[in-house]
Amino acid sequence: MRQWKLFLFRSLIGLWIVLFSSFLSLIIFETRSINVNRPIVEVSLEATDSVNEVAIPGRIFTCKEVDSQDQCQAAIQGRPLVLTLTPEESNGFASSCKATYDGQRVGCHNNDFGLGAMIQRAFQIRDIGLDTQQLKAVRRRYWGLNTLLDIGEVRLMEIGTGLAISFSTLVAGFVWVRTKPLNPAKEAYMLRIVSLVASGLGIGFVSYWSFLLLLLSTGFAD
Repeated sequence: MRQWKLFLFRSLIGLWIVLFSSFLSLIIFETRSINVNRPIVEVSLEATDSVNEVAIPGRIFTCKEVDSQDQCQAAIQGRPLVLTLTPEESNGFASSCKATYDGQRVGCHNNDFGLGAMIQRAFQIRDIGLDTQQLKAVRRRYWGLNTLLDIGEVRLMEIGTGLAISFSTLVAGFVWVRTKPLNPAKEAYMLRIVSLVASGLGIGFVSYWSFLLLLLSTGFAD
């Protein structure tokens, strides 16, 4: 029975590590655009009646400076989306935005919503003229960023807290089974309890703060 319990806890801990690593990898992958030297972190396409706002990562834009303005271009559904940003002298962030899509003028606005530090260089494109299926195709292509934005900063923190608690519980359970004494005695049980509490709290503290520091460093929380 003890061996089965150990096998179960090892399997659950292994599964947790895979899920946690995948989640962290997604966050790190989607925050490559957050760079002080990059004028765009995220661009969103205006929501419609049938499609929520669609986010496009800044990393797909190629930018160059032209006459003290940043001109950034990316291909959306095979056609060029070009943003011309005029930086504000006081802070270096764009104070105005003009955009064209496939050569046609479209609305471009500083986005008043962002996730953590992403609000600093986020823009919204309006009246781009894509139909529902095209917008859904763009969302599927950049599902990672859209998923994280849909989750939001608060829920990301809640997920981190839940992951830390679950991991500390699994480790504490593993320690409890692993340190089962051959000759039960008061001293032995006290040692098990101390080991359980120390391992559970230690693992929970490290995993939670590691997750929080990652969110802060990548700009997904402020």
